[in-house]
This record gives sequence, C-alpha cells and structure tokens, in this order.
Amino acid sequence: MSPWGYKAYVPFEKWMQPSPTITRFVPGHDSRIISNSSGEEPNSIPIELHFSQEMNCENVLDAITISSSTEDGLLPSLNRSSVMCQKRVETTAFVSKYTGLITGQIPSTWFLAAKLENVSDGVHTITVSNVTTKEGNASTNSVDHFLFRIGKEENPIVFPRSGNYSESLLHEHGNGSLYISHKAAGADKFRYSTNWGSSWSNWERYTGGNSTLENQNWTGTGKQRWDGNHVSVQYWARMAGSSDYIQQGDLNYDLPRRYPHIFVHGSFNEYGYDSGLASTMHQNHEGIWEYDFMAEWPTEWQANVWGTIPGGKPDLTRAFGDVDNDTVLDLLSPVSLLKNVVWLEQYPDSPHLAYRIRISDADLRYYIVPTGSRLSQIIIWSLLAAVPLMTALAAVSAYRQAFYSVKFNHIGQHEKIGLHPLKIAQGFRFDKWLPEKSLVPFNKVQSIMRSRKPPGDAFIQGASSAGQARRTILIATLEYDIEDWGIKIKIGGLGVMAQLMSKHLQHEDIVWPNITYVLLDADIFRKQTQQEPYPRRMDDMESAIFYSAWNSCIAETMKRFPIDLYHINDYHGAVAPLHILPRTIPCCLSLHNAEFQGLWAIRTPDEMDEVCQIYNLSPDTVRKYIQFGEVFNLLHAGASYLRVWQRGYGAVGVSAKYGKRSWARYPILWGLRKIGSLPNPDPSDVAEWDKKAPSKETVVDEGFEGQRSMFRCQVQQWAGLEVDPDAELCAFVGRWSIQKGIDIIADVFPAILESNPKAQLICVGPVIDIYGRFAALKLEKIMSKYPRRVYSRPEFVTLPPFFHRGVEFGLMPSRDEPFGLVAVEFGRKGALCVGSRVGGLGSMPGWWFTIESTTTKHLIQQFKMAVKGALATKLDTRRTMRARSAMQRYPVAQWKETLGILQDNAIELHQRQAAKQGLRTPRTSSGLDDGNTLPAGTATPLRFWYRRSSGLSSGVSTAVHSRQQSRSASRAPSPSRTTEGGQPTLGKRLGPGHTQEPSVRGRPRKRLSKPNPHANATTSSEMGMITSEIGVAVSSPLEIDNSTAPTAGNNRVSRIGEVGEDDITEAVLDEYLLTPEQAEASKKRSQLASMSEPSAVIRRDVYQPSFAPDLAMSHDILSAAPGSSDNRGTESVLPESARSGIEPMTGNLISSSVARLSLGAVVQSKKDFKLQNVEPFFDDPTGLYYSAFEKKLDDLDGKTSEGPLCVEEFLVQSERDWFNRFRGAKMGRTSLPASPMFRTRENSPAPSSSERRGSHASSSELNEGVEQFLLDEDYRPPTGLKKLLLRKIGDWPVYSFLLAFVRLPIL
Repeated sequence: MSPWGYKAYVPFEKWMQPSPTITRFVPGHDSRIISNSSGEEPNSIPIELHFSQEMNCENVLDAITISSSTEDGLLPSLNRSSVMCQKRVETTAFVSKYTGLITGQIPSTWFLAAKLENVSDGVHTITVSNVTTKEGNASTNSVDHFLFRIGKEENPIVFPRSGNYSESLLHEHGNGSLYISHKAAGADKFRYSTNWGSSWSNWERYTGGNSTLENQNWTGTGKQRWDGNHVSVQYWARMAGSSDYIQQGDLNYDLPRRYPHIFVHGSFNEYGYDSGLASTMHQNHEGIWEYDFMAEWPTEWQANVWGTIPGGKPDLTRAFGDVDNDTVLDLLSPVSLLKNVVWLEQYPDSPHLAYRIRISDADLRYYIVPTGSRLSQIIIWSLLAAVPLMTALAAVSAYRQAFYSVKFNHIGQHEKIGLHPLKIAQGFRFDKWLPEKSLVPFNKVQSIMRSRKPPGDAFIQGASSAGQARRTILIATLEYDIEDWGIKIKIGGLGVMAQLMSKHLQHEDIVWPNITYVLLDADIFRKQTQQEPYPRRMDDMESAIFYSAWNSCIAETMKRFPIDLYHINDYHGAVAPLHILPRTIPCCLSLHNAEFQGLWAIRTPDEMDEVCQIYNLSPDTVRKYIQFGEVFNLLHAGASYLRVWQRGYGAVGVSAKYGKRSWARYPILWGLRKIGSLPNPDPSDVAEWDKKAPSKETVVDEGFEGQRSMFRCQVQQWAGLEVDPDAELCAFVGRWSIQKGIDIIADVFPAILESNPKAQLICVGPVIDIYGRFAALKLEKIMSKYPRRVYSRPEFVTLPPFFHRGVEFGLMPSRDEPFGLVAVEFGRKGALCVGSRVGGLGSMPGWWFTIESTTTKHLIQQFKMAVKGALATKLDTRRTMRARSAMQRYPVAQWKETLGILQDNAIELHQRQAAKQGLRTPRTSSGLDDGNTLPAGTATPLRFWYRRSSGLSSGVSTAVHSRQQSRSASRAPSPSRTTEGGQPTLGKRLGPGHTQEPSVRGRPRKRLSKPNPHANATTSSEMGMITSEIGVAVSSPLEIDNSTAPTAGNNRVSRIGEVGEDDITEAVLDEYLLTPEQAEASKKRSQLASMSEPSAVIRRDVYQPSFAPDLAMSHDILSAAPGSSDNRGTESVLPESARSGIEPMTGNLISSSVARLSLGAVVQSKKDFKLQNVEPFFDDPTGLYYSAFEKKLDDLDGKTSEGPLCVEEFLVQSERDWFNRFRGAKMGRTSLPASPMFRTRENSPAPSSSERRGSHASSSELNEGVEQFLLDEDYRPPTGLKKLLLRKIGDWPVYSFLLAFVRLPIL
C-alpha cells in the first residue's frame, strides 16, 4: 500500500459497485497552453480521459462534443485514428504541479487517449455526456465539461498575469489618431479607457485585428498628469465566464507601467495633506517603482495611485495597503473600516538608515529593502551644520574684502576713448555728428538768465549747420554769478555750475553778448540772504510761497521769450513747465543733490486744496505730475514731465555714478527709464580736449616734490603747528556739516594722533549745522589736548596759496557727495585724498572707503582704516599718485560736448512726442501766448490756473501759508543719513545750504556756535574791499566805485575781490561761506533792489515778471531793506556808472500788493492753515546739550572719542531726549527737565566761554520752558480722555493698546 493510502474491507455479500466517474482529464481542466502555431497551421493537442471503470470506447467517442471561442471561428476535431483505449490502474493521481502525486482518491482503471486537431488560439470546451461501461450495466449519469485555453503569452485571456501588458498594443495612425492591435483570442467583447480607467468606452464585439480609439476627456491636478499615451483594454470571455481580463499598453513611453504614478502616503506626510514632503515613486530601468523611505519608526504607509485631488484631499479610489501582511498590496473599498496600510515596525538594521520600497505593478507585490548608510548620514549632517557657518564666515570675509576694504586708487580714473556717458534714446541714431549749432547759454532768474541771439560768432557746440539759428536756453538757479556787478551767490556745487555755464557756454572772445538778466523783487525773495538763498525748510508755508513764486516767475519767462529748452537744476524750478500747459517745452534735468526734493504733505483733501492754491495748479495736474504717495514732490514733477513728454529721457547726474545711484535710491525717479550722467568738469580745466588722444606716461615732477617740504613748513607756521617737514599733515576744508562728515574726523583723529606721533590735523570752514557745531567743540578740545598738532578754525578762512601744496592728505569722509569738486582741487594741487567712495568721490588717486551702513561705528571704522592705510603707504607710491593726480582731467570742453548732445536729443524727442499729440513747443513765431507776448520790460500779471475760496490772500497769484517764520533745523531725520547702498529714500524736508540761524516767531534766536579766537575782526566797511580772500561765496557789489564802472566801449564791471593766481580757485568756492557776522554786514549793503532810481530795465533787457511793482511804488520797494517799512532815502546799491545802463520800465502796471509778496501778505492773521502745523527740528535751542557735551569732553582720549564721546551718538541721544521733552510740552507739562545724563552744574545756551561763565552760570536761569518748542501762542494741550489716551506705557501710547484689543477678535 502506498504511503498515506488506505483500504476499506467490506463483506462480499454487502459490497455495492459505485457508478463510473471520470477521474482525470489531460491536459487538465482550464489549463493554459502556449500556442506554437503561426496562425495558418492550427495546433494539435493530445487529450486523455480517465475513468474509474472500464468503459465502452465507442460510446465514449460518441459522447464527446467540442465547442470553441476563437478569432477564426474554427472548431477542433478528434483524430479517430489516434484514439487509444486501454486499461491502466492508478492508485495515485497527479493533480497539479503545485500538489504533486496524491492518494486517497478514486483510482483510474481505464482511459481514452486521442489527438485534438485544428485547435485555434482561444478558449475550448470538451463536453462528455453520460457514457456507459463496457458491460453496459452502469453509466456516469452526468454531463462533464472540460476547459482549456491556448494562445500566445501576451494573450490576456489565456495568460492574465503575463498578458496584462503589451508593448505592441497601442499604435498611432498617420493622422495622429490612436488604434489598438488586439491579442486576446478567446474574448467575445471588449472596451477601452485612455485615462487609466477614469472612464470607459461602450462594450464592443470582439473580432480581433485593429480598433481605432476615441480620445477620452480627463481632468486633474498637474501632479496627476502623465507622460505619453496609455490605453487599458478590458475583455469579456463567455466560456471563461469572466470580464476580469485587462491588457494595457503605452505609446511614446519607454517603460512598462500599469499605473500613471504612485505616491507614498502615511503618517509621515499626513497621508498626503503635507505636500511639502516628496512622496512620488519613480520607476527604475526594470519598470519597478521605488521610493526611499525614512521616518520615525515604527510607522505605516500606503501606495496611492492618484495622490491628492484638486481640492487638496487624498484620492482614496486607488489606495493600496496590505491588510493580511502577505507582501501583496490589497485594494479595499474607500468606505471600509479596515485600516489598509503597510506596517513597518522595525527600524533598518545597521549600518542602514532607511528602507527602499519597491513595488511591481504587474502583480502588486512589494519589497522592503534596507538602504542608506548611517555613517554617511552622520557626515552629511555634520557638514550641513558646519558648512553654512564656514561659508557664512567666508562670505562675510569676502564681502568685507570686496566692499568694506579701502579701495586704494593709485592711478585715478580710467580714460574711456570715444565713448559718451549719455545713452541715446531708443529709436534714435546720434552716432553721427549733428550739424554745427551754436550753443547759447543761460538765463537765470534771481537771477534767471536767458540766452539771446547776439550778432557774431558763438561757441561751436556739438552740431549745427552753417546759418542755423542759435539755441535759446533757459536756466533758473538760486545761485548765480553776475560778473559785471561782482555779485556771486554760491553755497554748493550748483553755484559752481551756474558760474561755469555763464562763462563757458559762449564764444570765448565774446563777453556777455548773449545773456539777459531777469531780476525779481518781492518781500518773499528779499527775506533770503546771500548766505542763505534757500528757505531753511521745505515743508512749511513760507517755503511753499517762495517756490511757488519762483516757479511762476520761471513760467512767465517762458511765456515772454522764445525758449528752445529749459534746463532744470534740482527741484527748485521743476514745476515751472506745468504752468504753461497745455503748451510744452523741451527740458533737461540735472541732479546736483537729489536728497533735497521739495516736499509738502497732501495727506487729506484740505492739504491738497491748500497746496494746489499755493502753486496755482489744478488737482488733476498735481496728481498726474507732482503727487507721490501722500506728498507734493517738486522733483517728482520734473521726472514726471520727462516721462510724459520725452519718454523718460533727459535726466542726468552730475557724476558718472550719481545718476544710477539716484535712480536706484529714490523711488520718485523710477518712472524714468534711466538716468544718464553729465559729470561736472573742473572749471579750471579749460585746455583743449582730444578724446582720441593716447594716455600719457606718468612722470614724477621732481622739482615740485622737492619743494613740498618747504610748503609744508609754511602751512605749519600759518596754522601754528609744530614745524616738521616729515609730518603727516592732514587737512579738511569745507562746510562743517553732517553731509561732509566733520564729526567723523573729530571722532577718529584722537586715536590717530595717539598712535602716530607724526600726524597733524587742520580743519577749517564754516559751521553749517548742529553736527558741525558739536564737532567744532570737540575739535577745540582735541586742539588743547594735543597742542601744536591740531588746528581747528570753524569759520570762513582765507587759505594761503601754498596750502594745498603743503598738505599731505585731504580728508573727505562725506556721507553723501554728488560730485566732489574739492577732491579734484586737492588732487590736482598735490594733496592725496582720503575719503568715502560715494557719489562722485573715488575717481581721484587716494584711499576711498565704502559706506555699506549708516551706523556711526561702521563709518568710524571705515574712515579710520582708510587713514591708517594712507599713513602706512610708502613715500615713493605717494609720489607716483601725486603725479597721476596732476594728470587727471575733467575738461570743460568734454562737458560742453556732452551737454550739447543731451540737449539735442531732448529737443528732438520732445518734438516727436508733442507732434504725436498734436501740440507744439513754445518757440513759435508768435511766442507762447499766441501773439500776446509782451515787449521787454512789460509786466503782466500771472494767470490763475486753479483757485478756490479760502483764507489765502487774493491779492497775490502765488498764495501760500506757513508759520510766521520758518523754523530752522540742524539736520533732517533719518533719511539724511542714508548711504549709497541704503534703502530707497523720499528726500529731506530741509532746504539746501541753510545755516543754524533759527528764529522763533520773528524773534532772533541766539546763535549757539562758539566764536573762534582766531576769527578775523572784519568790519562792515571792510567787507566790500576784500581783495585777497579766497572762496568768498558772495561778492558784495556795494563798494563799486567809478574806477570799476563800465566805460564807453566796455560794458563789463570788474568783480570785487578778484582772486590771485596762487589762491584757491573758484572750483571749490562752494565749500566756503562767510561768517555770520560778515554775512550780516554784507546783507545790509548788498540788496540789488535798493536803487535810488525807479524800477528799470538793465541795458541787457532786465525783465520783471508779474510781481513787479508799478512805477510809483518801485522806488519804495526796490530801495527798502527787508523788514523795513520806509526807506525812501536809501542810496542805490549800484554806482552812477552802473545805473546809467538802466532804462525806465514801461508797460502795464499792477497793484502794490503783488509787489509786496510776502508770508504776511498771504497768510495775514490766520493761523489755521495745514502747512502752519509743522513740527520743529532739534537744534539744541538753549545750548543745554552743548554744555553737557562740553563737560563730558574732559574725559576725551582715543578710546572714548569713538565710544561715549562720539558726536553722532551723543546727538542721537540728545535728540531723543529733546523730543521726549517736546512731547511733554505738548501734553501741557511746565517742568521739562532733561535726562540726568545731560545735566551739569553749568548748562549754558551760548557757545561763548565768557557767556557760559557769566550771566548763564546755572541751569535754573535757563529758559527751559515751552518757548524752545515753538508751540503756537494759542496752543491748548489735550485734556481729559484725549490726554489719557496720549499717555505712554513704555514707548506705546494708550490708544495703540485699545486699537490692538479692538482688532484682536477680528484676527
């Protein structure tokens, strides 16, 4: 008996024979047979039927029937010649390859074998119906069906697993449509999907061959899309009784795939809700999906085919897990309560770090393979921790080397051959020289200078054909130089350029044939002095009146004369072209200092109405051209005008870098496409210029170098320093202000003097602001601490001719410098430069430090490093640098050529733009006013472009309002301390060039600057006769006598105080000012309007605009000093010879109220104007902080100078304390003590030592009340609830907490 067999013994008489049965079918029920036929020759399949009893062979053959499902419709048949019937006993049976031989079944005793021929690919059924035994006494009494399938391996009906994907299933027609090539013989119907089962076609009858597909719509997220074309074909087989046969195929895709993509979801990524973590699996070269998985163990995951739907939620329709843990993915219903995930409870074995999940989409079997290296991960994490720190340190070091290090410029500027700094506008071709055109310079108002068309030749500029008319240019500047009368108003670089234009933009042999002066007279103009031609502020009523009148006068000049181009300089006259709209005029805009912009608040409709009335402009014009945010911005008006009428072309900076820097720094200029460069020239560099000339070889002037020791000794003797030919003599010459950085010099040099015994310092120049005042105090202490090594003189000083030749280093630590003409002057005369690399500075040989931060510590460190670098430089290197400095050129000829190109382009661009809109430019045969242009000397009232009823006086055309007096300020708030690399700034509220001479409601405020013992005691009578002082900003015409008057044939009046050849040139006159005493003396005697004759026109056509008085009033007004009520007996400021050139004025007359345009005439007695409510600036009005700082300077040394005694740090603390007291005054407090750190036993408001120790000996005697805060006389402090809400808790007012609490529930 075979193993596991059994026998049952039954008594013979009780035995009953069982019915016969089929015990075995070969090849097996539903067996899958690989077809080896080519399609033309059907297969031949051997079959066997085994029975439990011996059967009737013929009866069995007759009982067999065959049915098939094939593509060709053929039925197989039995080959009766192959039939074999015989007995064979088998006690075991071979069921399948998986079970092998088994026992215990009914044994076979007889079988029938035969061959089945003509078997086609498909599904075949063999049916055996009720066969009988050989004896005929028994039958199977059943109908048995046996199934087998035959076909190729890619037939999904025969081989569902291996045939579920076919690379040859999907194809493309020539017209781009898709079709499938069927391989599912045995199927009866099919349907397909081109969107991965999202939708299906209708069921179709299966006939084999090819079937064309229709494209099906699909929607989903970008991550759910797939590459290439894919099709899924589902088949139904009647004989098999199933439709679970799907075959898939791709087109234009390299790897086999059954799913478009697989995403790994789990607790590590919130099951897809956390889309920030990568979860997409990728196929390797075998088509296996892989994903490297690392999480906190234990964890779980699932494979999601579609990931997240457009709403951001996971799509659970194809989310696979493993509920039975058999490493085969299971798909459950989305509503199932089972958690269909794959659990990972064990962390990877060492040395691995993570698992690599591998999924075969053919059978959905997954594999978990340890991967990664813990050691590699430790190294990577260590590098991630260390590399950022190391690279940050390296980046900081590289940045400091590139930007914080001092640039050692030993060769000066690089010459650019054949290139112009101006870029030509788009669409223009100015690469060819334009025809020759004579350049006719400039018209100045107060002085407005307008060029006329004189007879004779003129300077050839840029381009012009013979016979073409001269160009008429209008320039309006508040700084000017009328050389005939010896009048010079100059406080900055604009004054230098105004003088340069008047001298060099004409034929060099012609003297004043082409300039017309238009003189303005009004109280609002008379109030400004020669020392301060600009209003002190730019945000109050008085300054608004001033600039409104100024722009109206410029516009009136445009109306009266045929102007070809208006050249705007800075913000002062930028609004003038808007007054002549809808007529337009070509314009250029030169930015000398874009930090000053002319700003007035228009935050509310009332403020907008006030400013519009002041400037006689409609709100629509203001919104289109001038308004920037909530600010009325004069400079923005100029930029907007260029943007609208010249496509953004025509704006230039006064140095190579200043235009780009201004465009990047000031948002008001961002409407322009770019800002070009028109670098200022050196006024003394009038030699010929050849742009193609080769560079010269550097040759050291040994003679000059040999004399430098002598010059140095002379400078030391002049300054009272220790005479030492080898001393390192450093000098600062210029205005003592925050812009020039005089405070940085005072902070740095104590340490320099202590570390370098050879170092000496000279600082001269007038004090301009509170920074200069405190720096002067500190330098006085330094001079006493380091005797005969420091010379400080905070006033205008006449420099000897040997000064620049004897100085070793010129100091220029400016915070902002658009051009820096003083650096050129220093360098060309032999002093090497040490300063900041901002604006126009840095082109001369020297040591230039960058300003990457506005913090005081950074500025001190940078400047100190630059000075030390300069002192450490070898003498031979310095000799070569001085030789290179002498070779540096800033030729006037180059500047004139570039200016001509700029003007040509601006005019042509404007004409084209105006032509597009059907407008014409002002220069017409009939003038701007279409025949209403008046002759010379005729006064015409200005037009009113916008007027509303208000409290402003109707007797003036430019009506504005302010406090009764402008409040002065020492400096602007934080925007004034921004740097080249800082954030964009909106400009200053201070006027340029103002001094520290504030007044409170008409009462003069005491000056707090300390008089220097070295000051010259120049009397008023001596002022006009000074002939040797160099750098006087204002040359008074009061002392002109008959010897200087013009004679027949010579209409030129000699200037007072002609400069000697060896003195400092006029190129740096903008760096010096008169002392307050000299300015006051000069002011009383230098009023051009104080003429004894009636109002008249100078022989050069002196035109008076609408502010001009009538003939009856002209004598009173023109001869009256500012503020005087009657001065009819005042002698004329002009000599008889000069007055002989004045002709009486004729024409229309206007009321005297217009002639007396002033703040009082406009505001009258009203005090409720918006522009009157401006806050004061901190300028230490009582001297409290000055005295405190003076006391602290007793502890001055090299270390404390850069720390607690730093000028700017002390002023910042003082300003904060003063504004805290100012807030207290506004809250109604009467006791306003300063912070304890500023209290001393001697607090003097006056800078004088004698006064400090005299009547102002104690702080109790100081006027420390509310008057210093300039509150209105009728000011009423808040009371009650308002006062409570304005109280502070820390730095926050109470109302801010209420606002926060109210908004908190909303948040």
